[in-house]
Amino acid sequence: MVFVLMKLLNWIVMWMFFFVGTSHMEFSISPMKLYEDYGIVTYNASTSMQPIEVTNFLVHYIFDRGQKPKVIAMDASSLFLKSNEAGVRYVSDNVGISKNKIQLIYNYFANNNNKCFSLDAYKKALGFILPLYKYHTRWEELNYGDFFPNITQNYFLQGFYACSTINASMMPVEDVDVIASQVIENQISEERIIANRDNKENELSYSKDKTYIDDALDYNVQILEEISKTCKDHGCQLILLKNPVNTSAGTYSATWSNVRHDNIQKIATKLGVVFIDLNYDSNLVIDWNHDTRDGGCHLNYLGALKVTDYVGEILRDKFAIMPRKEYEYEKKIEKYNKYIEFAEIQAKYDFKDYAKSVRESRHNLIIFISANDDMRAGLNTSDIEALKYLDLKTDFNNMNYRDSFIAVVSSEEGVIYEKMSSRKQIYTLSLDDEDVIISSGGFLDGCSSSICIDGEEKSLNGRGINIVIVDAESGLVIDRSYCDTCDHKHEVIHARDEMLLVEYQNFLLKRK
Repeated sequence: MVFVLMKLLNWIVMWMFFFVGTSHMEFSISPMKLYEDYGIVTYNASTSMQPIEVTNFLVHYIFDRGQKPKVIAMDASSLFLKSNEAGVRYVSDNVGISKNKIQLIYNYFANNNNKCFSLDAYKKALGFILPLYKYHTRWEELNYGDFFPNITQNYFLQGFYACSTINASMMPVEDVDVIASQVIENQISEERIIANRDNKENELSYSKDKTYIDDALDYNVQILEEISKTCKDHGCQLILLKNPVNTSAGTYSATWSNVRHDNIQKIATKLGVVFIDLNYDSNLVIDWNHDTRDGGCHLNYLGALKVTDYVGEILRDKFAIMPRKEYEYEKKIEKYNKYIEFAEIQAKYDFKDYAKSVRESRHNLIIFISANDDMRAGLNTSDIEALKYLDLKTDFNNMNYRDSFIAVVSSEEGVIYEKMSSRKQIYTLSLDDEDVIISSGGFLDGCSSSICIDGEEKSLNGRGINIVIVDAESGLVIDRSYCDTCDHKHEVIHARDEMLLVEYQNFLLKRK
């Protein structure tokens, strides 16, 4: 939420450190964790697909608002990213007119139009300068929140995007550079004919589009030089930081590789800028089976914890950034920890750890459990201990194969309902005026699990133990999962639904 930063810069907070760049940075660094663990007051001003001209704009914006950070860490991926409208608008649409904003928009259009401006380009530029010109047809969609978004003062993530989704990378780490080299050497470059409007003779110029860029773009390097000079002029140390990525260059253009590392190292050395590559130059260990949200493109919450801690040690030990108390952060820690507790529950994949995390939660949780097909066949000692963490009293050692099972447990009241049966069973209850209907069917009854809340199905209906967790305070579902006890991994599989955390974040933001 970089637009929140725009508001906060007018406050009394003086940040010691800023992170800027693409979503790789946004998903990898938690400023509140840095504050809690190291006392370092930081803000993550990274945004999705952030082009380097936007990064440059933000750096100027930070200094123009009187901020005096000791360090700014910039995402090294930005040097390979082509300028894009979405990345520019994400920031430009949320700031007022200023000299720097006009310069940002000019740089974007000059770079993308070969410094040639048509009437259509001017009209489009007007939509950047005055967003109302582009979005004036949205009147019927507007609501109170569009005019008075009441989240700025309560915002507690400080720019971090906490994602608990687990989606493993299938790419062996040792193959990343091999594939990148093959793509660079063999990629078919498509020639595009581009009319050069500046040329009166209308001669044609040619350019080649590469599927994977191995050299930093010249335009981006020029902007980096400007950013470096701006930081030096303000007594600020610029760092180029590359967060972990593990994908194939053949399928993901932002894949990091050794050839990119070497390219950035040369640029950093020339500019006298520190370059920290967490892919190649660190002993940071990322579990690519569990620490990524999208197959190795971005880290999830588990990966972000590791990166944030690693970066915190670097800031403390190498840049001598001393801890300090910050009132605005102190009053947000409680909300942050409430939010993060749910992120941690959603990211647990070991069934015993998952059950323990739910049991130890400071929230008042309502846990709905429904078995599908065969819960008993692969149930081991660790699984039974996990179920005991949830206060269940059933003797699962005496459970028959493919029995049905239903349970409802409250953190405050304990077990509300618990029953095992050889046939399909249904249980109903009311939760804050919402009807809840739970059913469980073993093999003989069609192998099914249903946890329906207010007419909406919440169970993932996976084989084994299906769980739905509701936060009693907000009334929101905060996790949907199942554990296939017949599978050799016995891992908890969560719904890939990032909106669960977003909805709870919005709940917290509306509270004083």
